[in-house]
Amino acid sequence: FLRSVLQLGYPLYLKIAAAAIVLLSVLNLFKLIPNFIILISALLIPIEIFIAAFLGIRKQRKRAWFVSGAMAAFVLSVYLVIGLEILGFTGELSELSVFHIPFAGFIVTMVAMSIFQSRHLAELDLEHERISVELEKAREMQLSLIPKKLPEHTGYTISAAMYTAAEVGGDYYDYITTQGGMIWAFGDATGHGTEAGLVAAMSKTLFLTHANKLKPVACLREMSLGLKNTGVRQKFMCMGLLTMNHDRVNWCAAGMPPAVILRSNSGENLDILESKGMPLGSVTSFDYQTIETTLQPGDTVVLMSDGFPEQMDENREQFGEGRLYELLRRYRDLMPDEIIRELKAEVDRWRGSSPLHDDMSIVCMRKE
Repeated sequence: FLRSVLQLGYPLYLKIAAAAIVLLSVLNLFKLIPNFIILISALLIPIEIFIAAFLGIRKQRKRAWFVSGAMAAFVLSVYLVIGLEILGFTGELSELSVFHIPFAGFIVTMVAMSIFQSRHLAELDLEHERISVELEKAREMQLSLIPKKLPEHTGYTISAAMYTAAEVGGDYYDYITTQGGMIWAFGDATGHGTEAGLVAAMSKTLFLTHANKLKPVACLREMSLGLKNTGVRQKFMCMGLLTMNHDRVNWCAAGMPPAVILRSNSGENLDILESKGMPLGSVTSFDYQTIETTLQPGDTVVLMSDGFPEQMDENREQFGEGRLYELLRRYRDLMPDEIIRELKAEVDRWRGSSPLHDDMSIVCMRKE
């Protein structure tokens, strides 16, 4: 019990000793061993208490002195009565029998444990409050990275949305306007919480710095180098750059799901632009792929984070890319805001009571 409270673990010798004591107790019930062996084995209990107390104090466990002292007081009171009985002293001290001593020790232990538990719960409440505040700050940071206003008068009807999970992720999207159109950044930082938000914030700065000066492949390489030089370990950014120049579209990605083109007047109905590449911050000279296509009036470009296909239902089955693409085919004639609304509703029906496991972000752009 004391080792559990002080988080010390259970060594092998303790498990063997406990098994031995249980075995000796069973043998004693059938009078197969003398009583003094049981008494000797019982001495292992206070010895182990002092060992656990010593380790707890040396490892600076919270309130180790307090809990260990209370436990020792109770156990020693029991052994005191046993010793007095062996010596033949069974008299009374004032109006109390010596056999009341263990009860006093037990009360002291219970009071001590109640105090320990109440303080421990108070610390847990404070830690929970601290984590909640940190998550809320991370969520505010994440939402501050996405544009407050979408571009207008670009020849496209545009809608975008971000649905944040309980555990804040690192989804991010942004854009800059160019002489011939727009460049969109669409990304997802690895991990969750404040660190993911920090990586997304650095990626935003790098995007705004390089996107208007460099071609997509060179831009991704510079962004990857910039993240790597920050010294943030094991934190990467999946990123896709969508360059829109009049009716031409160029997709270049580093670890992001494919961009999807919904064709309004095509038998295929759906073009999947898959550009594979290592996430930003992992390598600095990766040969990223670019995929180009032409848009016709009525075509819609859809960018989505992996939160959509990877969302799980109550049986932990993923929504899946196949189901997602089939819905997009069905929605190809809808306006961007309608596509987003219908797709989110389908995912919500799929997941049922299961929470969002990751952020879900989406940008839809329909050529006018």
